[in-house]
Amino acid sequence: MRFASRTPGVSSIELDIWIPGVREANRTGQRPVSEKCMMVPLPAVFMRVPAYPPVTFPQVWWPQPLTYGFTEPGPLMHRKLDILNEKGFVVLRGYDGPTIPPGEWEGLEYMDWKSGGDTTFAPLASATGEMDCKGFWDFGKPDKGGVWTKNRELAPALVRYIESIGGLFGRVRVIKLNPSDEESALRQMHRDDNNRLNPVGSGWVVRSWLELANNPGASAFILREDRGDPATESRVTLHPGRQMVIDTERLYHVVHHPGPGPRYALITSWESDDIFDRWVRRELPALTGLPDLRRAAVELDGRGVPPDLLGRARLPTAGARVERGEPLPFGASTEGRARRDPTPRRR
Repeated sequence: MRFASRTPGVSSIELDIWIPGVREANRTGQRPVSEKCMMVPLPAVFMRVPAYPPVTFPQVWWPQPLTYGFTEPGPLMHRKLDILNEKGFVVLRGYDGPTIPPGEWEGLEYMDWKSGGDTTFAPLASATGEMDCKGFWDFGKPDKGGVWTKNRELAPALVRYIESIGGLFGRVRVIKLNPSDEESALRQMHRDDNNRLNPVGSGWVVRSWLELANNPGASAFILREDRGDPATESRVTLHPGRQMVIDTERLYHVVHHPGPGPRYALITSWESDDIFDRWVRRELPALTGLPDLRRAAVELDGRGVPPDLLGRARLPTAGARVERGEPLPFGASTEGRARRDPTPRRR
């Protein structure tokens, strides 16, 4: 906490208040310091207030209680998706819609905005429709009700993809991630601040990913419940067309992308409501003969399906395309095949 006088000749006093375990998280640089406060993975506060004239404390954001399950919200609860209850993420079937030409994401206007590595972002929808990547709370609103930016005109197929889902979206951005080694990527693991100013009783904000370009079979999403505990880790191998939904305020996450070229992906914030829930369930892998899709594997190649069901499981269309060596709807290379570790990696 810093007490800084604005009166000439009056000294300042600076104090830091930390909860154990937070200093390491801050050292990674994952949470920016604002003029009023900052949020880090564990409850901690950094406030900058005047000491003279009289001290007034700004409003401080505090992490909200984590409650999971798609039920009618009660006191201090948000509405959440059942399908994220167990792991905090779900991998959907591969995108198999209309072709999205690479020029749509390569020709966007990008901004220098760092999150999870050496990144730039191209905002398709922001809080005000301006070309910025700021949090919606800077404009007094939760991460919902995004307004299209001028980039919309450059990416009609990406816009149609978002609009076809039909839910209430917030930030819509294309990320450009430059290559890095795994050690550097792990230092960038972070959680997102999705639900600041999100009123209780409304839908919890989660994020979806549509992979556009990467190194198939080598680029991977790394997800952890505990940032410092590899035993809580799950990895999902990426390829163009991969679709995922992640509760990024619950899970620490980062993408390891070894290159050689940059990785592109469409990232969208969504409110957890009936419309988005129905879309997620429609996009589950199309495995036939299963009484409950939630028991099905979430990978395109069928890994994780019980052996007695493998013979009755039908690969999703996009996965079958990879099997047959046919091009995906992005015009991207099909070299390699989507794989993931069948169990959380332990080291």
